[in-house]
Amino acid sequence: MNHHATRHRTITIAMLAAASTTTLAFAAARGGDPVGGGDDVVDVPDYQTTWRSFTSSDTPDFYVSDPSESIQDAIDDAQDWDIIELGDGEWIETLDFQGKAIWLITFDNAQLRGVNPHTGSLLNHTLGRFQQAGSAADYAHLRLSNLEFIGEDETQCLQAINTTVEIIGCSFKSWNSTYLVQSSIGAAIRVIGCNLTVRDCTFEHCQSKFGGAISVYGGHFALSDSTFENCTALKGGAVRANDCWVDLCHNITFRSCKARLEIFYPPENALGSYFGYGSALHFSVNAPITVSACHFENNDASMAAAIYSSGTHDIDVIDCSFDNNKGYWFSLIDCHRLQMHRCVLNGNVTETEHWIIQTNWRSVDSTISHSRFCGNSIGNLTTFVTDATGTTQTVGHAIDVSTSWMRPNLTCNPCESDLDIDGTVGITELLFLLNDWGKVSVLQDADGDRFISASDLVSLLADWGPCEEDSFAGE
Repeated sequence: MNHHATRHRTITIAMLAAASTTTLAFAAARGGDPVGGGDDVVDVPDYQTTWRSFTSSDTPDFYVSDPSESIQDAIDDAQDWDIIELGDGEWIETLDFQGKAIWLITFDNAQLRGVNPHTGSLLNHTLGRFQQAGSAADYAHLRLSNLEFIGEDETQCLQAINTTVEIIGCSFKSWNSTYLVQSSIGAAIRVIGCNLTVRDCTFEHCQSKFGGAISVYGGHFALSDSTFENCTALKGGAVRANDCWVDLCHNITFRSCKARLEIFYPPENALGSYFGYGSALHFSVNAPITVSACHFENNDASMAAAIYSSGTHDIDVIDCSFDNNKGYWFSLIDCHRLQMHRCVLNGNVTETEHWIIQTNWRSVDSTISHSRFCGNSIGNLTTFVTDATGTTQTVGHAIDVSTSWMRPNLTCNPCESDLDIDGTVGITELLFLLNDWGKVSVLQDADGDRFISASDLVSLLADWGPCEEDSFAGE
């Protein structure tokens, strides 16, 4: 291990610098004229990050060159706000960050592997110290960048309590905390009372009973630009967030995640298929949440293969796509009140005669507008209203049929560029597309990258003019 080592590199890495506020603009649609959107802004605090800028040409406080040297030794010697850089190799050791403010980073190919089953978490950063109680700026701070974490059966990766944690550009593979039985929570990341930021990360084959990959309890949570594949849990196959502020949930792909009871228990003890909520996202949060620019594909749950919320506030779902998800009851979303705009829902099915989306709120309808529904097993969405006596009544679907396009049990028609559903692709659609140029817009996305660019303009121009009569399905 070299302290203040000097190195010469040819690799150029973009500087990882902390800004005071991260601003993400996305095409949001709330009230007014949602199709003309793209102007709403989400301000995401970075929880008072004070790291200095650091690139591959800079000198770290500690450089652990290869696995013959111990990362823990560097942590033991480090002071608050020190940077520890790893070289190339595979480390197999359990790390305790001792509540220090430490940035662990690599510009090479550094892997950290789970040690042995039943030995606790690979990384521990707990009981962070406060100078002023309740001040997020005074939390102990952990930042992880560009690292690969590879688990074994019956191992958990990161546990943090009362700290600020930033995880940027990391990958987590094959973590499984089901051996913990009562505390089988968050196989890759489990945080309690933390300010957690996860950005540009991938999670594969993570399994836990609650929050297959990530579990957040208390504090603040910001998740963006990440991918979850084949993650499994009873509640929250990919992510479970409880009693926290969800500051950001943006540009995330959830693919082939599951929330099914029978995965964990034999069929005779599984009570049918009634339990298993939110194979992608499970919220138990009494504050508004916005899910934007996300893609949900081939997920499977007993209830709500995309989003399940037991909280009592709005779920805003904006510019998201839902393809070929499956649920025993409600195949996509189950929440109290839903505001959905500019979304595409295609090929989602339920195993029983229920709806793809259920909302339940006292005397208040949900709103779904400027969205496309094609090839789903049940075409109508249903809003339930529970009155003061506890009686539940069905009050009809919540879709704004004047601005949404429904084709139950059919594929999307070939004139997909017709956004205002008037049977013609023309100036209106062109103006919409230009307004969304360079932004997320799944409705006008022809090339599948979820962003509006030149290839989408070419597709729109190819559809210019009247749609085929038998392809028009405005209702």
